Amino acid sequence: MTSEIYLLNQQIVELRAENASFMGENSVLSGENAKVKTENAEVKTENAKLRRAMEENTARPAKLEQSDKEKAELIAKLNCDIEESGRTRLLLMHRVYFLLKMFRRKPTHPCRNLS
Repeated sequence: MTSEIYLLNQQIVELRAENASFMGENSVLSGENAKVKTENAEVKTENAKLRRAMEENTARPAKLEQSDKEKAELIAKLNCDIEESGRTRLLLMHRVYFLLKMFRRKPTHPCRNLS
């Protein structure tokens, strides 16, 4: 029985040593796990920033395209306004010419004074 107790005590000592080894390894792995979690959080933060930048860069060409379209529409409208102003000016000049002619004054032809 003494030899059994001795063997059991031997196993207890070996198991305690193995347990201490596992505890040390567990401590190391816990530290590594914490480091990986920190790195993972940093990567997720960087990914979120990059996603926002991608969304902004995707939206930018659409905004520029819309702005270009609005500019083109405004230029077309201004060109129409300029044409209309020219026609109105020419019409007024013809009316003035006609009125001057009616009152027998010597008019200058409106087409010669278009500048």
